[in-house]
Amino acid sequence: MKTLILSANLFVALIVSFILFPTTSSVAQTTTDPNFDTNTLYPSPDIVIPYHTEWTKTHYIERIAEFKANPLQFNDIVFVGNSITEQGGDWGVRFNNLRVKNRGIAGDVTAGVINRLAEIYYYKPEKVFLEIGINDLFRGDLTSEYVANNIKSIIEKIHLESPTTKIYIQTVFPTSNDTSLKAKIIATNTLLKAFTPSDYFQIIDTYTLFANANDLMTNSYTTDGVHLNQSGYTLWQNYVKDIVNAPVLSIEQLNIDQQYVLYPNPVDSILNIKNTTGLNTGMLKIINTAGKTVHFEEITEEKNTINVENLKSGIYVLTITSSNSIKNFKFIKK
Repeated sequence: MKTLILSANLFVALIVSFILFPTTSSVAQTTTDPNFDTNTLYPSPDIVIPYHTEWTKTHYIERIAEFKANPLQFNDIVFVGNSITEQGGDWGVRFNNLRVKNRGIAGDVTAGVINRLAEIYYYKPEKVFLEIGINDLFRGDLTSEYVANNIKSIIEKIHLESPTTKIYIQTVFPTSNDTSLKAKIIATNTLLKAFTPSDYFQIIDTYTLFANANDLMTNSYTTDGVHLNQSGYTLWQNYVKDIVNAPVLSIEQLNIDQQYVLYPNPVDSILNIKNTTGLNTGMLKIINTAGKTVHFEEITEEKNTINVENLKSGIYVLTITSSNSIKNFKFIKK
């Protein structure tokens, strides 16, 4: 059975947005030069991208022209990728959110994305969802390390130029028509998941979402072993929709008070929770940065202890829900 890393509950997504990306404003502050020529944000029509096929060379320029005619807006949510993203159509309609824009180009490779990042970071998007790499891996001479390093460069460039943008790296999707590709896809995704954790990007395991027991694309979600059918797009859309639509919360927006004390924080194994004003019974959840509930129990005593020894190192949110309130606390597992 597959375990999805994203919760279907929007509340969880809101909390995850807080623990991953604390900020003092839900809208990125932007400053622009009124004399700046935005046409310079886009690659030249005579650009040559390494590893583009002849068809992709033409299509890349056509899509760039479409982007230039319909530029992003500040604080958009941008899906960037290859044909899998492009063929998703109007992502704003899919998410009922007109700020969600499609920047997929069929046939594109990681180098192609690197060469068209200027438009993306100039408009300071709230979030970027990246899906790229499979076309690189279709080439026998490009390694998993090459793909992972290019994706890392994309993350670093966006963050350098637009530090408020939250970046979601979606793992390379499985295929079903080329089993020899399977090992390279798995190796690439292993490298992506090994990136040093940061507060400005997150890995979303879309590979696991679509892979069957043999680590190939599930046939019911694909038209040709690579591209998605409508069932596949619906699955993908539902998988990430809470993160897409969740506003970025600041600490001031969370319902946190001094009723509870958590200690020690950071914690190695035993986390103590003390209610300083007398306890009402409630439910306690611990949520990881992927939005998954990793611990759940009822609290009935004035003082509670929770063994978190088996949790992976990282940031978590502890949520206490009683009959009249919800309290949220961030803690760090060492």
